[in-house]
Amino acid sequence: MRKTVLAPGYGELSDGSEPATSLGQVLHRPEGLEVTLSGALAPTFEGDVEAQAREIFSYVREVICDDLGGELADVTHLRLFVREDVLDERTRAALHRVRRQTFEWPHYPSATLVGVAALAHEDALVEVELEAFLPDDGWETEVLEPAE
Repeated sequence: MRKTVLAPGYGELSDGSEPATSLGQVLHRPEGLEVTLSGALAPTFEGDVEAQAREIFSYVREVICDDLGGELADVTHLRLFVREDVLDERTRAALHRVRRQTFEWPHYPSATLVGVAALAHEDALVEVELEAFLPDDGWETEVLEPAE
């Protein structure tokens, strides 16, 4: 089996800035590509949590869609780490809004939001890890609704 390593700082955003990432890996499986990105931070550290999350998801879009030929529907799980000093209901709502605007129903990735004391860079407000699977033959999607 083949593995591709996305080295720290891999990629460049359309505005020319480089994202801060600790590491990414692409496992080449017979059915498709399994992708993990860890430690994704906004490259500029400007703005609030929502602005930083938008920058991170822009980077995710470029890696998954442009570099690897996938779709945002291929992202299956997100872990968002948010500094505790900015984590409140307004921050949660902003992150949900960004997620809804980035990913389309019914392909929202599952997500976990974790409050942390600090992140890798002192100006970072949010850090993202993600898992994705880019199937060779697309998705067959079934949506299970709650029973009434």
